[in-house]
Amino acid sequence: MNRSRKDVTMMVAMAALLVFAVFNFVFKPQRSELSTARGNLQTVEQKISDAALKLQAPVSTTTTSPTDGPAAAPAVPEDPALTQLLRQLQAVAESTGVTYSVITPTPLSENPSGPGGSMAMSIAATGTHDGVQAYVKGLRDLDRLLVIEQISITTPPAVAGQPQQPDQLQLSVRVFTLRAPPSAEIPTTTSKP
Repeated sequence: MNRSRKDVTMMVAMAALLVFAVFNFVFKPQRSELSTARGNLQTVEQKISDAALKLQAPVSTTTTSPTDGPAAAPAVPEDPALTQLLRQLQAVAESTGVTYSVITPTPLSENPSGPGGSMAMSIAATGTHDGVQAYVKGLRDLDRLLVIEQISITTPPAVAGQPQQPDQLQLSVRVFTLRAPPSAEIPTTTSKP
């Protein structure tokens, strides 16, 4: 009888030890990780809220500084500013050694995903592999908002005894304006009986 009481006591002690171990090594670390995740979630939600407030702030469209000198162009100008955009693209191409074959802008159209207008452009260019990569990075770093919608880079295979042929670059990009294009309204005629 004394032996069975000792066995029961030993089993209860083992069960208590097992519960203690499971709690301390399984549940407690997960609770700590959950608390950390909740804190991170609150931080991310705050950053999203701050970013939303910044996006709702009015966009400045002034192109001159208070002293009437030229200022930096806004990322989304009032009108297409095509001449300025082409100069920016040419500067990036010259700095990276890329040569344009074709730049084809389309007419200004309504922005497909919000207010204002947008203009699509097709760009074909050639350059060294490193130059083409630097050109794409240069487009990413433009002051003007430019979205690359499609990109194709073709590297010709190397031929023994001949210099490496330049990479071929094909891009479809989109730039934006604050002002929507004038709508092409078709006048409606009413017939009189």
